[in-house]
Amino acid sequence: MVVATCMQVVNNNYRLKFKVMKFVKLIILASSLGLSIQSIGQDQGSKASSKPYTLRLVPQIHSTGYFPYGGSYLTYHPTMDAQIFFQKGNTGVFVFKSVDLVDHSVNTNYASIGIVHTIKLSESLEFIPFAGYFLAQVESFKDQSSDAWAAVDLKKRVNKNLVLVNTSMMGNIAQRAHSLSMTNRLKLNYTLKSITLDMFVWYSQAIDQQRGYTSASLGVTAPSIAINASVKLKFHCAYQQYISQEHPGSAMKRGALLSMSAPIDLSRK
Repeated sequence: MVVATCMQVVNNNYRLKFKVMKFVKLIILASSLGLSIQSIGQDQGSKASSKPYTLRLVPQIHSTGYFPYGGSYLTYHPTMDAQIFFQKGNTGVFVFKSVDLVDHSVNTNYASIGIVHTIKLSESLEFIPFAGYFLAQVESFKDQSSDAWAAVDLKKRVNKNLVLVNTSMMGNIAQRAHSLSMTNRLKLNYTLKSITLDMFVWYSQAIDQQRGYTSASLGVTAPSIAINASVKLKFHCAYQQYISQEHPGSAMKRGALLSMSAPIDLSRK
């Protein structure tokens, strides 16, 4: 059912095939640049000892505009986003940018920057606080609805196949504290023979609203395809629905998502 619905979404979005070709060209360019940077880094690393670090660039294209942490599918517009993540030791920083390829006046045009720190409580349990700033970019680089946010992950690895992550996030914690928003996301990630199943449940509510909203989704990620030593292609399909009686006016009651990503790993081990 999930796969069939996703394929229907792709058929309806005839513009997506042209965007995919642009995306593939971008991946080829980025991977070539990434290999050049990695080669330079390895040459420099051979001359001077350096600590290991994680550096990833993750460009993605989606059939549907959505908020990953909000549990909302907003439009059936092809959308692109990219994230740069750098971590050294237990602390990392990231930059994220999302663009609607059809309509630049919808809420999926935004950016976010943040810092994250991992605290290992045991071999299987991690406490991960992170915080940052959300830049709404519907009208300008920084719209009036932009504000700071903070969150914490509690990550539990049950076994080699199953991982549970609970994320509690608060938005609008500075300039717009009068409309403070709270979201809780529970994620179940199960991997079997290179196929990954993702199950999510979200609950979100703003402090100035009398009610909250609950949504859930089920997704499947196919085995990745290696392009070279640093780049892989990944394909993901998901179905999301609000299970509360009401849902935000800007969100769809239910929807499907098909995504293609190309993580570029430039880490130094």
